[in-house]
Amino acid sequence: MSQRRISIMMAALILMLLQTGTVFANEIHWSYDGDTGPAYWGELSPDWALCGSGESQSPIDIPSSAASNPADLMPIYGPSALTIFNNGHTVQVNYDAGSTLELDGETYELLQFHFHASSEHTVNGVARPMEMHLVHANEDGDLAVVGVFLEEGADNAVFAPIFDNMPAEESEPEAVADVMVNADDLLPTTQTYWRYSGSLTTPNCAENVKWVVMNTPVEVGADQIGTYTAIYDHNARPTQPMNDRAFMVGPQMEEPAMEEPAMEEPATEEPATEEPAMEEPDMLPETGGPASDVLNLAAVAGVLMLLGGATSVSAYRRRLQ
Repeated sequence: MSQRRISIMMAALILMLLQTGTVFANEIHWSYDGDTGPAYWGELSPDWALCGSGESQSPIDIPSSAASNPADLMPIYGPSALTIFNNGHTVQVNYDAGSTLELDGETYELLQFHFHASSEHTVNGVARPMEMHLVHANEDGDLAVVGVFLEEGADNAVFAPIFDNMPAEESEPEAVADVMVNADDLLPTTQTYWRYSGSLTTPNCAENVKWVVMNTPVEVGADQIGTYTAIYDHNARPTQPMNDRAFMVGPQMEEPAMEEPAMEEPATEEPATEEPAMEEPDMLPETGGPASDVLNLAAVAGVLMLLGGATSVSAYRRRLQ
């Protein structure tokens, strides 16, 4: 198993524990109502303090005038067995390995998707009947979540196997025999989207989520919506303050790009150091050779350090399995 896949699996395990709130045997109960509802999540556990004090929380209300991105996501999603279960807070589908989304130069693997009613994000203060969240993680455990609004319309044949197999009671993950699903087919045809930095919408409300919210909703049938709301008719966190955040447009990679010119400064000084060498061309290979050898040795040392770190991390993760 590759180091990358182990990292993704660890992220998936942590995410599952965070979303279900079952980190320890004495689990903390949370809900969407009363004294265990969203207004009190931050008080239920010290580990959930961000739910009450965080400055970059999700979901949010999105003004329709907010800057949106063109349809440039191009996720690479493949088919997956329909492994579906009721985790006590939503109906979730665990996704087979290998489907990815590229965002800001990082690769995020699709782990699962689940549902909320009504939608958690709103547009101009208006909620849709449902929202689907496709949850991705990178090797570091950072998340990218694609939100898709579901609105009432014609029955949706692509979603039919999902709605038809939703467990009404809390259950364990189980693959439905001979049923496959492809997340690519669940996305809207028009794939422009809003982007912002936010959090999980469930405890512990960790603020390490890149949010992608599709502008265009997907139609599903009234009976299909009814199937879900008969199980969970209210599992949506209220919208949170935007504070000083801004909607993002285009790749968010400005900081690394700005650092590159600084790395090139020594190169701009080379002509001054090479002036004496121009009078003695036969010396150029000697000055270039040792420098290249030093750089090569430094590069090898750096690679060995990285490999050593990766090996130790890999061994540590194996001990956790």
